[in-house]
Amino acid sequence: MRMLAAERLRHPTAGLWQQSKALASGSGRSALLHAGWLVQAQLGMMLSWSWFGGLGGVALWWALLALWPRARSRPTPAAIAAAAVAACAGLVLAMQMGRSAAGFAGWGLHLLAWAWLCRPLLMGCSTQGTRCWLGLLGGLLLAAGLAASAELWQARWPLLGALLLLAPWLVESEPPAETQRWADAMARPDPAMGLMMGSLLPMGWWCASAGWSGPQSLTSHLCAMVAGAWLACDLAGRGWRELNPAWAWGGAALLSLQGSPAAMLAAAALVAAGSTLCTRARTGTGTGAGTGAWALAGCGLLLAVGHWSATWGPDALRLALPLAVLLAALSSRPNGRNRASSAL
Repeated sequence: MRMLAAERLRHPTAGLWQQSKALASGSGRSALLHAGWLVQAQLGMMLSWSWFGGLGGVALWWALLALWPRARSRPTPAAIAAAAVAACAGLVLAMQMGRSAAGFAGWGLHLLAWAWLCRPLLMGCSTQGTRCWLGLLGGLLLAAGLAASAELWQARWPLLGALLLLAPWLVESEPPAETQRWADAMARPDPAMGLMMGSLLPMGWWCASAGWSGPQSLTSHLCAMVAGAWLACDLAGRGWRELNPAWAWGGAALLSLQGSPAAMLAAAALVAAGSTLCTRARTGTGTGAGTGAWALAGCGLLLAVGHWSATWGPDALRLALPLAVLLAALSSRPNGRNRASSAL
């Protein structure tokens, strides 16, 4: 009897430990997948602030995610470990050497190694249910805590290096049972999702007029995007599989033209909802339409926002987001998919 009672006590404890471990692993993967948008913006402000408002690094990050060949098989553990060490070494070099040839070389190494590392990480981002969304949200909040402001980034960038070195342990060994739709949308972001993620830091500054700090605004936008994606996935799971993403993208375009902080918050949620719905509608397995010419067009819009934001402020994003929504809508059409595929 005592042994039976001990087993009953031990099993819940073991189950709780496994769930906590899986949640922590999911949060770590999510942080590595999403922090690149914020980190490259911070590095761009530090190393190339005069180039497109510092958003040149984010545009390059987006282009690498969109154009890098999709992983057909899991890389070897040695290759993943080498990429993690290279990404960490490049980060240290960029932060220590600053605006110099060595600093730019380190930044390039960091970008390439981290973008390659995202491929096996995406293959492991597959858990289902509430734990999946909690891990996704936890990773986004961790990314915001690392790089939501220049002050946070200067103090906490070594934590990103440590997280990169943990990447070999964050890649799941078993193949995913079902690909998570948010990961599909982020693997090769369409123009609307990419522009929204790439503009997170400027939006944080512009929303300061509402009394929010930059980190508060950025965290609010990330939470709104997760809420929008969760709603889209929930509707798809309830039988609304043919729900047209045009309603979400159209609403985002109208709200962005209105331009208040609350409107931009709602627009971020609708962009995420539209992108996840479109990922579902395109293939059901998430091959992504944000590739080729469409991704490059979105990167061009992001560079334009960075260039004109110095004089236009938030109006640059308000004008660019409806164009990005139009490009995303075109890329989701069958003819658009064919053109995007032929561009690769």
